[in-house]
Amino acid sequence: MADRPVIEVEDVHKSFGDVHVLRGISFQVSEDQTVCILGASGDGKTTMLKTLMGVLPPDSGRVRILGEDVYGLAGEEREDLRRKIGVTFQSGALLNSMTLAENIALPLEYHTELDDDTIATMVKIKLQQVGLLHAANLRPNEVSGGMKKRAAVARAIAMDPKILFYDEPSAGLDPIATASLDKLINDLKTSMEITSVVVTHEMESVRRIADRVLLQYRGQVLLDGTLQELLDSPSERVQRFVRGDIESMAVSSTMLKAYHQDLLM
Repeated sequence: MADRPVIEVEDVHKSFGDVHVLRGISFQVSEDQTVCILGASGDGKTTMLKTLMGVLPPDSGRVRILGEDVYGLAGEEREDLRRKIGVTFQSGALLNSMTLAENIALPLEYHTELDDDTIATMVKIKLQQVGLLHAANLRPNEVSGGMKKRAAVARAIAMDPKILFYDEPSAGLDPIATASLDKLINDLKTSMEITSVVVTHEMESVRRIADRVLLQYRGQVLLDGTLQELLDSPSERVQRFVRGDIESMAVSSTMLKAYHQDLLM
């Protein structure tokens, strides 16, 4: 595994009104790593992900992706960087009026000048990668929650991105579907050499997929290290999260106003 960082975050701050959500976040992600961002509701993990994605500019600090200053780019340079990034949203964000195959074809139709036959072939390849070739002609409302999540991943990898962002990928899934999705995340890291950033609160998923963990608390980095360092940490706040005691962590870490603010992000 290469050591050079593909994601660099330097002293990032972000506020909404008088709520200071990110308070000097700094970290790096190396090539081909899967990094899980953890934290209770209100601790800024979703805000951090949106800042990495290039859709929520920080008030101060710098975000570099693949060596480029994300918020220093414009026009074609910015679009070129975005084509190297895939995103899966918590809801899947699939269009119910289209089949799974048509949903996956969208980024190829929008970002490339490939002919229809080539796009159809690439869509089949992506569906095969996520185990959904048999469901190509079904619509999102005709498949299970786990299949929707897999289809969303297939759309996110349609352009063969270098980096993949996951926003609570296993939200709403049963344990079997969650384990299957975790295996897919690991398989894609190996087969496509993808660097992944996963926002999650599922500790079982973290145990299966994480090369590194970044635990946020009150908008700051409480822990940045390996899974074993997370599990062995002497910090009571860290161990609350490991035990799944995130409600008490949320109450102690944020004001109610900050908690509500995060729910709207």
